Amino acid sequence: MIPYSARLIYESLGTEHATTLFDALSSPEIYEHIMGDAPLTAASFSADILARIAGPPASQPDEQWFNVAIALRDTVAPRYIGRLEATSYYGTSAEVAYLLSPEFWRQGYAFEAMAWWHAHLRAAGVKELWACVTPTNTRSITLLQRLGYSVADLSQAPKLASYDAGDWVFHFVMRRGVM
Repeated sequence: MIPYSARLIYESLGTEHATTLFDALSSPEIYEHIMGDAPLTAASFSADILARIAGPPASQPDEQWFNVAIALRDTVAPRYIGRLEATSYYGTSAEVAYLLSPEFWRQGYAFEAMAWWHAHLRAAGVKELWACVTPTNTRSITLLQRLGYSVADLSQAPKLASYDAGDWVFHFVMRRGVM
C-alpha cells in the first residue's frame, strides 16, 4: 500500500511518535467526545502510544491492531497532525477511529485520511468497518456519513472496544473500487 495520499503521509506508529504526536494531539478539544480529558502529560501520552505499538494483550488473540501517524506531505520535515487506528476482530471486521489536531479540522484532511485508511485496511483483508460516536460529536457523524457509513444496530456489530452506552454505531461494508 502506498504510504501517502494527495496531501498526507502515513507512517506505522513507532516509538518516535510517542513524542512527535504529543503537540498535535494534546488539545482538550480532541477528547471532548471520546475521553473527556486530553492526556495530562507528555509521559501519559507516550505511555498510551507505546501500548498501542505493543498491540493487543495475549488474552485477546483474535485482535490485530493497526495504528498509523499522519503527517503533512508538503513539509521539509514531517509535521504530524494526527493518527488513525483500527482494531481488527477475527481478520475481516475492524473498528476504526481517527484523531486529528483541531488546527486541521474542516479542511478535508480527516476525509482524505479515512479514505486512505479504508483502502489500507481493505488491502489487509478487512471486509467491514465499524465506528462508535457519541451523538453530540456532529463533526464525526457527518464525516462517517460522507464516507458512506450508515447507522447500525449494536446487536449486529462485533465486540466494539470503544463503545460506551449511548453511542451511535456506524457500519461500512468494503466494496471493490469504493473507499
